[in-house]
Amino acid sequence: IDAGEVFLSILSNDDPIFEVDTLPGVAGSYDDAYALWEATKPMITELFAYEGLIPLYAVAWPAQGIYTAEPLTDPAQFEGLRVRA
Repeated sequence: IDAGEVFLSILSNDDPIFEVDTLPGVAGSYDDAYALWEATKPMITELFAYEGLIPLYAVAWPAQGIYTAEPLTDPAQFEGLRVRA
């Protein structure tokens, strides 16, 4: 049996549904994340089926952050800032 795990948002170029759970403020708690998974699971399951895949589980990842050496107080400060993932 082949199996793997992937952070779904990397598939967002194929379908925007894969990045819904990464939008800020959409799921502020684990209960919200579970409800969001239940709401999107049928669509994700259908898209996976086209590739012969079956989603087995989902993991609620904690919020992500941006870290800098200096405080950023204005969105304009992001311009030209080098970012790494």
